[in-house]
Amino acid sequence: MKFTLPIVLLISLVAPAKASVSCGVLAEYYLEYAKAENDSTKDELGARYFFGYVSGFLAGDNNRWFDIPPEVNDGKLAHLVGKWLQAHPEKWHLPKNQCVYNALRETSPYN
Repeated sequence: MKFTLPIVLLISLVAPAKASVSCGVLAEYYLEYAKAENDSTKDELGARYFFGYVSGFLAGDNNRWFDIPPEVNDGKLAHLVGKWLQAHPEKWHLPKNQCVYNALRETSPYN
């Protein structure tokens, strides 16, 4: 029983992620992330998903493609990615990881 519960939870977390694999969804979540903290219309789940996805991508990079100094925080890079997403709606059909990579590659001074 102890082993079954984590498996069920893991499957429930993975299954919805497959339904929203495009950059368009990430772009929508950025709009929530960019709202003020005290905005009552802010979708906290979407905002945290956006920040978590970008932070996770950066953590997984491990300085392979980007040489990001330790003093640059993930929040600044999240806004960089979000602004790139908003400027490139023609890319919204691509997978999320491709858009985050492209955004950082094209706009980050830490290449």
